[in-house]
Amino acid sequence: MSGGLTISWDDPQSTRGAVSPTFHTQTGEKLRNSRTPSGQESDRLFRLISKGLTYILVGMLVAHEKKRRTRDPERTRERLLQAAFREIHRSGFQSASIDTILAATNVTKGALYHHFESKEALGYAVVEEKIAKLTRDRWLRPMQSEGEPIDILIDVVRRIPAGPQDVRAGCPLLLLSQEMSPLDEQFRKRLERIFLDWQEGIATLLRRGKSQGTVRRDLNPAKAASFLIATVEGYATLAKNAQDAKVWKAGIRNVVGWLRSLRPPDNYKRG
Repeated sequence: MSGGLTISWDDPQSTRGAVSPTFHTQTGEKLRNSRTPSGQESDRLFRLISKGLTYILVGMLVAHEKKRRTRDPERTRERLLQAAFREIHRSGFQSASIDTILAATNVTKGALYHHFESKEALGYAVVEEKIAKLTRDRWLRPMQSEGEPIDILIDVVRRIPAGPQDVRAGCPLLLLSQEMSPLDEQFRKRLERIFLDWQEGIATLLRRGKSQGTVRRDLNPAKAASFLIATVEGYATLAKNAQDAKVWKAGIRNVVGWLRSLRPPDNYKRG
Protein backbone atom coordinates (compact mmCIF):
# COMPACT_ATOMS: atom_id res chain seq x y z
CA MET A 1 0.00 0.00 0.00
CA SER A 2 1.38 3.40 -0.92
CA GLY A 3 1.30 6.66 1.01
CA GLY A 4 4.19 6.03 3.49
CA LEU A 5 2.22 3.72 5.82
CA THR A 6 2.74 -0.05 5.45
CA ILE A 7 0.73 -2.40 7.67
CA SER A 8 0.83 -6.17 7.91
CA TRP A 9 -2.52 -7.26 9.40
CA ASP A 10 -1.17 -10.72 10.24
CA ASP A 11 1.63 -9.52 12.50
CA PRO A 12 0.95 -6.91 15.17
CA GLN A 13 4.65 -6.52 15.84
CA SER A 14 5.30 -5.76 12.24
CA THR A 15 2.44 -3.30 12.32
CA ARG A 16 4.15 -1.15 14.96
CA GLY A 17 7.45 -1.38 13.19
CA ALA A 18 6.08 -0.60 9.77
CA VAL A 19 5.01 2.99 10.41
CA SER A 20 7.17 5.13 8.19
CA PRO A 21 9.20 8.13 9.44
CA THR A 22 7.12 10.33 7.22
CA PHE A 23 4.04 9.54 9.33
CA HIS A 24 5.85 10.44 12.56
CA THR A 25 7.04 13.75 11.19
CA GLN A 26 3.72 14.83 9.72
CA THR A 27 1.66 13.69 12.73
CA GLY A 28 3.92 15.35 15.27
CA GLU A 29 3.72 18.62 13.39
CA LYS A 30 -0.09 18.45 13.35
CA LEU A 31 -0.22 17.72 17.07
CA ARG A 32 2.00 20.68 17.86
CA ASN A 33 -0.10 22.97 15.69
CA SER A 34 -3.40 21.73 17.19
CA ARG A 35 -2.32 22.06 20.85
CA THR A 36 -5.19 23.41 23.02
CA PRO A 37 -4.83 26.83 24.74
CA SER A 38 -3.56 27.05 28.28
CA GLY A 39 -6.05 27.21 31.20
CA GLN A 40 -5.70 30.99 31.46
CA GLU A 41 -6.29 31.47 27.73
CA SER A 42 -9.30 29.16 27.89
CA ASP A 43 -10.86 31.19 30.70
CA ARG A 44 -10.28 34.42 28.79
CA LEU A 45 -11.82 32.98 25.65
CA PHE A 46 -14.82 31.70 27.62
CA ARG A 47 -15.41 35.12 29.18
CA LEU A 48 -15.24 36.84 25.81
CA ILE A 49 -17.73 34.41 24.30
CA SER A 50 -20.07 34.70 27.30
CA LYS A 51 -19.93 38.51 27.17
CA GLY A 52 -20.66 38.51 23.47
CA LEU A 53 -23.59 36.14 23.88
CA THR A 54 -24.98 38.33 26.69
CA TYR A 55 -24.90 41.42 24.47
CA ILE A 56 -26.60 39.51 21.68
CA LEU A 57 -29.33 38.17 23.97
CA VAL A 58 -29.98 41.58 25.54
CA GLY A 59 -30.20 43.14 22.10
CA MET A 60 -32.64 40.49 20.97
CA LEU A 61 -34.83 41.01 24.04
CA VAL A 62 -34.89 44.79 23.60
CA ALA A 63 -35.76 44.45 19.93
CA HIS A 64 -38.50 41.95 20.77
CA GLU A 65 -40.00 44.27 23.39
CA LYS A 66 -40.00 47.23 20.99
CA LYS A 67 -41.61 45.06 18.33
CA ARG A 68 -44.22 43.81 20.82
CA ARG A 69 -45.13 47.33 21.88
CA THR A 70 -45.35 48.47 18.29
CA ARG A 71 -47.68 45.61 17.46
CA ASP A 72 -49.91 45.94 20.52
CA PRO A 73 -52.99 47.58 18.97
CA GLU A 74 -55.02 47.71 22.19
CA ARG A 75 -52.23 49.47 24.05
CA THR A 76 -51.75 51.94 21.20
CA ARG A 77 -55.47 52.69 21.11
CA GLU A 78 -55.58 53.27 24.87
CA ARG A 79 -52.61 55.65 24.71
CA LEU A 80 -54.30 57.61 21.93
CA LEU A 81 -57.54 57.84 23.92
CA GLN A 82 -55.78 59.04 27.06
CA ALA A 83 -53.78 61.67 25.17
CA ALA A 84 -56.92 62.80 23.30
CA PHE A 85 -58.85 63.11 26.56
CA ARG A 86 -56.15 65.36 28.05
CA GLU A 87 -55.96 67.50 24.91
CA ILE A 88 -59.75 67.87 24.60
CA HIS A 89 -60.10 68.69 28.28
CA ARG A 90 -57.40 71.34 28.02
CA SER A 91 -58.26 72.88 24.65
CA GLY A 92 -61.81 71.82 23.82
CA PHE A 93 -62.70 69.46 20.99
CA GLN A 94 -62.67 71.96 18.16
CA SER A 95 -59.26 73.35 19.10
CA ALA A 96 -57.76 69.98 20.03
CA SER A 97 -54.66 69.30 17.94
CA ILE A 98 -54.13 65.91 16.34
CA ASP A 99 -50.41 66.70 16.09
CA THR A 100 -50.25 67.28 19.85
CA ILE A 101 -51.94 63.93 20.48
CA LEU A 102 -49.50 62.17 18.12
CA ALA A 103 -46.50 63.84 19.73
CA ALA A 104 -47.66 62.79 23.18
CA THR A 105 -48.02 59.15 22.13
CA ASN A 106 -45.23 58.85 19.52
CA VAL A 107 -47.79 57.29 17.17
CA THR A 108 -48.04 57.95 13.45
CA LYS A 109 -51.04 59.63 11.88
CA GLY A 110 -51.68 56.46 9.90
CA ALA A 111 -51.86 54.43 13.11
CA LEU A 112 -54.30 56.92 14.65
CA TYR A 113 -56.64 56.73 11.66
CA HIS A 114 -56.35 52.95 11.72
CA HIS A 115 -58.08 53.01 15.11
CA PHE A 116 -60.30 56.08 14.59
CA GLU A 117 -61.53 56.96 11.12
CA SER A 118 -61.83 60.68 11.93
CA LYS A 119 -61.25 63.27 14.61
CA GLU A 120 -64.96 63.06 15.41
CA ALA A 121 -64.73 59.28 15.91
CA LEU A 122 -61.85 59.85 18.31
CA GLY A 123 -63.93 62.42 20.21
CA TYR A 124 -66.92 60.07 20.46
CA ALA A 125 -64.66 57.36 21.88
CA VAL A 126 -63.26 59.80 24.45
CA VAL A 127 -66.82 60.52 25.63
CA GLU A 128 -67.83 56.86 25.80
CA GLU A 129 -64.65 55.39 27.25
CA LYS A 130 -63.03 58.17 29.28
CA ILE A 131 -65.59 60.75 30.37
CA ALA A 132 -68.29 58.15 31.05
CA LYS A 133 -65.76 56.15 33.09
CA LEU A 134 -65.06 59.19 35.26
CA THR A 135 -68.74 59.42 36.17
CA ARG A 136 -68.96 55.71 36.87
CA ASP A 137 -65.86 55.74 39.08
CA ARG A 138 -66.70 58.91 41.03
CA TRP A 139 -70.46 58.46 41.38
CA LEU A 140 -72.13 55.27 40.16
CA ARG A 141 -69.84 52.66 41.69
CA PRO A 142 -69.60 54.32 45.14
CA MET A 143 -73.39 54.68 45.20
CA GLN A 144 -73.72 50.89 45.02
CA SER A 145 -71.99 50.44 48.37
CA GLU A 146 -73.72 49.48 51.60
CA GLY A 147 -74.91 52.17 53.99
CA GLU A 148 -77.49 54.93 54.31
CA PRO A 149 -78.05 56.70 50.97
CA ILE A 150 -77.62 60.25 52.31
CA ASP A 151 -74.34 59.33 53.99
CA ILE A 152 -73.15 57.75 50.74
CA LEU A 153 -74.02 60.84 48.68
CA ILE A 154 -72.35 63.18 51.16
CA ASP A 155 -69.20 61.06 51.02
CA VAL A 156 -69.23 61.01 47.20
CA VAL A 157 -69.61 64.79 47.00
CA ARG A 158 -66.84 65.43 49.50
CA ARG A 159 -64.49 63.17 47.53
CA ILE A 160 -64.77 65.19 44.32
CA PRO A 161 -61.26 66.54 43.55
CA ALA A 162 -61.07 70.14 44.75
CA GLY A 163 -57.45 71.17 44.24
CA PRO A 164 -56.48 74.38 42.39
CA GLN A 165 -55.57 72.39 39.27
CA ASP A 166 -58.93 70.60 39.28
CA VAL A 167 -60.79 73.90 39.63
CA ARG A 168 -58.83 75.51 36.80
CA ALA A 169 -59.44 72.53 34.49
CA GLY A 170 -63.16 72.24 35.19
CA CYS A 171 -65.51 69.30 34.70
CA PRO A 172 -64.77 67.55 31.35
CA LEU A 173 -68.39 66.39 30.98
CA LEU A 174 -69.77 69.89 31.53
CA LEU A 175 -67.21 71.63 29.32
CA LEU A 176 -67.68 69.28 26.37
CA SER A 177 -71.46 69.43 26.71
CA GLN A 178 -71.40 73.23 26.57
CA GLU A 179 -69.10 73.19 23.54
CA MET A 180 -70.37 70.34 21.37
CA SER A 181 -74.03 69.61 22.20
CA PRO A 182 -75.27 72.58 20.11
CA LEU A 183 -72.98 71.61 17.21
CA ASP A 184 -72.95 67.82 16.87
CA GLU A 185 -75.92 65.56 17.53
CA GLN A 186 -73.72 62.50 17.99
CA PHE A 187 -71.81 64.25 20.73
CA ARG A 188 -75.05 65.47 22.31
CA LYS A 189 -76.59 61.99 22.45
CA ARG A 190 -73.49 60.41 23.96
CA LEU A 191 -73.15 63.15 26.58
CA GLU A 192 -76.86 62.99 27.38
CA ARG A 193 -76.51 59.26 28.03
CA ILE A 194 -73.92 59.98 30.72
CA PHE A 195 -76.15 62.57 32.39
CA LEU A 196 -79.15 60.23 32.32
CA ASP A 197 -77.17 57.33 33.83
CA TRP A 198 -75.82 59.67 36.48
CA GLN A 199 -79.31 60.94 37.31
CA GLU A 200 -80.79 57.45 37.43
CA GLY A 201 -78.01 56.23 39.73
CA ILE A 202 -78.74 58.99 42.25
CA ALA A 203 -82.51 58.50 41.97
CA THR A 204 -82.18 54.75 42.56
CA LEU A 205 -80.14 55.39 45.68
CA LEU A 206 -82.71 57.87 47.00
CA ARG A 207 -85.54 55.42 46.34
CA ARG A 208 -83.66 52.89 48.40
CA GLY A 209 -83.43 55.44 51.19
CA LYS A 210 -87.17 56.08 51.05
CA SER A 211 -87.88 52.36 51.36
CA GLN A 212 -85.53 52.19 54.37
CA GLY A 213 -87.10 55.22 56.02
CA THR A 214 -83.85 57.24 55.89
CA VAL A 215 -85.04 59.67 53.16
CA ARG A 216 -88.09 61.93 53.38
CA ARG A 217 -91.30 60.37 52.09
CA ASP A 218 -92.32 63.49 50.16
CA LEU A 219 -89.10 63.55 48.14
CA ASN A 220 -89.25 63.00 44.37
CA PRO A 221 -86.04 60.99 43.72
CA ALA A 222 -85.76 61.87 40.01
CA LYS A 223 -86.18 65.60 40.61
CA ALA A 224 -83.82 65.57 43.56
CA ALA A 225 -81.21 63.75 41.45
CA SER A 226 -81.46 66.37 38.68
CA PHE A 227 -81.18 69.17 41.24
CA LEU A 228 -78.06 67.61 42.79
CA ILE A 229 -76.32 67.26 39.41
CA ALA A 230 -77.26 70.80 38.40
CA THR A 231 -76.02 72.20 41.72
CA VAL A 232 -72.70 70.34 41.60
CA GLU A 233 -72.04 71.35 37.98
CA GLY A 234 -73.16 74.91 38.70
CA TYR A 235 -70.66 75.32 41.51
CA ALA A 236 -67.98 73.77 39.27
CA THR A 237 -68.70 76.51 36.70
CA LEU A 238 -68.61 79.27 39.31
CA ALA A 239 -65.31 77.97 40.71
CA LYS A 240 -63.74 77.70 37.27
CA ASN A 241 -64.83 81.21 36.40
CA ALA A 242 -63.41 82.55 39.67
CA GLN A 243 -60.33 80.31 39.36
CA ASP A 244 -60.67 79.85 43.10
CA ALA A 245 -60.91 76.56 44.96
CA LYS A 246 -62.56 78.36 47.87
CA VAL A 247 -65.65 78.91 45.73
CA TRP A 248 -65.89 75.20 45.08
CA LYS A 249 -65.39 74.27 48.73
CA ALA A 250 -68.10 76.71 49.80
CA GLY A 251 -70.40 75.19 47.20
CA ILE A 252 -69.73 71.67 48.49
CA ARG A 253 -70.66 72.75 52.01
CA ASN A 254 -73.97 74.03 50.68
CA VAL A 255 -74.58 70.80 48.77
CA VAL A 256 -73.87 68.74 51.88
CA GLY A 257 -76.30 70.89 53.87
CA TRP A 258 -79.01 70.32 51.28
CA LEU A 259 -78.39 66.56 51.27
CA ARG A 260 -78.82 66.45 55.04
CA SER A 261 -82.19 68.14 54.62
CA LEU A 262 -83.39 65.12 52.64
CA ARG A 263 -83.50 63.02 55.79
CA PRO A 264 -86.76 62.67 57.71
CA PRO A 265 -87.25 65.50 60.25
CA ASP A 266 -86.26 63.33 63.24
CA ASN A 267 -82.93 62.47 61.55
CA TYR A 268 -82.15 65.89 60.05
CA LYS A 269 -79.33 66.80 62.44
CA ARG A 270 -77.34 63.65 61.69
CA GLY A 271 -74.09 63.70 59.69
